[in-house]
Amino acid sequence: MNDSVLHLPTIGSELEPIGLATGYLWSRTTMVNELLQILHELDTWPGAQVATCPNGLSLRVDGARFGHVDWNGRICLPVPLEIRDRLVAERMADLDPDDLRCVVFRIRTMAEVRLALWLLRLGYRLRRKPTVPTPIPITVSLGVERELHNPEASGR
Repeated sequence: MNDSVLHLPTIGSELEPIGLATGYLWSRTTMVNELLQILHELDTWPGAQVATCPNGLSLRVDGARFGHVDWNGRICLPVPLEIRDRLVAERMADLDPDDLRCVVFRIRTMAEVRLALWLLRLGYRLRRKPTVPTPIPITVSLGVERELHNPEASGR
């Protein structure tokens, strides 16, 4: 490989936005369109980070892993046991045979990307640290304030 080829970061390196690294994905999977759609959506989630690893993409938020997408379209999500049991009972995901703390879902078609994104969003929200909303200061000019409190002053 030559140095001008775009290389995605590996776990442990500085995580950078992946963007449309189609060539990289193309060399690893036949699910390019599906993975690009997922990456495009992940790019809109505050704090979401994507890094490559030997068998796929590792997904993190606030330093915590919220999911993994294998090159073959298999998604693995660590979830609390209650949620795991419900997802399995509702046939939205399967138990991960390698890690009983996780559920798995396999993307086979573009139509399944929507459910995959829903599951990934669930994992993201479960791992994201709560943030305190920043109050938005609302300033009202004196003229408007007078108008709000004294309708006669506005000539009505």
